[in-house]
Amino acid sequence: MSRYNNYKIMYVSPNLSANASGGKALSEANLEILKACCKADVLVLSVGRVNTKYTNVASTENTYQTALANLLLFSGSLHKQAFNTIIIEIAKEQPSILYIDTSLFGYLAKAVKRKFPKIKIITFFHNIEVDFKLNCYTGVKRMLYSPAILSDWMNERWAIRYSDVVIALHKKDSTRLQRLYGRKADFIHPICVVDQMSKSLNNSAKIKKLPNEYILFVGSTFPPNIEAIKYLHDKVMPYLNLHLVVVGSNLEKYSHKFSKKNISIVGSVDDLTPFYVNAKLVVAPIFSGAGMKVKIAEALMYNKCVIGSKFSFIGYEKAVDNGVCIVADSENEYVDLIKKHMLSTDVDFLAREIFSKEFSVAAGITRMKCILRLTSNNLLNVNL
Repeated sequence: MSRYNNYKIMYVSPNLSANASGGKALSEANLEILKACCKADVLVLSVGRVNTKYTNVASTENTYQTALANLLLFSGSLHKQAFNTIIIEIAKEQPSILYIDTSLFGYLAKAVKRKFPKIKIITFFHNIEVDFKLNCYTGVKRMLYSPAILSDWMNERWAIRYSDVVIALHKKDSTRLQRLYGRKADFIHPICVVDQMSKSLNNSAKIKKLPNEYILFVGSTFPPNIEAIKYLHDKVMPYLNLHLVVVGSNLEKYSHKFSKKNISIVGSVDDLTPFYVNAKLVVAPIFSGAGMKVKIAEALMYNKCVIGSKFSFIGYEKAVDNGVCIVADSENEYVDLIKKHMLSTDVDFLAREIFSKEFSVAAGITRMKCILRLTSNNLLNVNL
């Protein structure tokens, strides 16, 4: 055991200080998975504007600072001062592995590989950031955000070039990396979420002021989620004689826009468990964005059927093949499928089973042990 006494992993993430979001949940779960996999120390640097329980590194604070950082080819809220702080921490701690929780810190990967060539670098791609921005910004906006897009592109290129191991969420992203940057992912490590099912026994009571039976949409104030709520509001719910409940961080600000007789915009809540437990089924008409959708893994965790778009289920192909995630290609299909499944009285634990095998923390630990073994050439003190 003595040869492992100085073994360290450093985990650098811009997501841990974010507001409640899928990205934050994924980063926190992956951090817990990493800690569970080895007996080595895991040193955590949280880059962001909000202080966390970890070692905090200040990020860009406003649009002006972010734009200036982009011109200097920093991305992901990183700037020169934050970069220097991280380099100083790395020099002081001398980790054996640097786990970078974003493809936007390629600048950091490049510098670390040049300054500390013995450090193994793992970069986790939450999505293909360049594609995400190109999809979000068109016309004049794309021109205005061109420095950010260029910076993202350079950082992802550097991440690909200087990382010893590249991890993607699903095969589609891996294939896109190959086409865009000439290297596919070394490992596929899909979304994992912490199992909250045990809470259901204590949270199974009906939620006050909500109907006994309802369908559920979960999401934060992210543009693709607002687009999805509008789609349900305009094209689906007018043709259904049942209730839709919408839950998610800061969505209450949209209650005046989307609330109607059979739609309740609940917004921010401390605990999603009772909403999932009492829902008849979950809907997820997502048409844009990137990465895998955490809300799908959460629904499977609570053993719920999900009706959504093909885009919603990228990375969840096994759940689609088993009929737990059901694709709707039009508003008419949403209406018909929702009616059909609201009438169903079947109780099937297949969704829960798929979650446990593919998207639970336990499943993530199994995958991460393999990744760490190969990253460290079998020198890692993996906690088997």
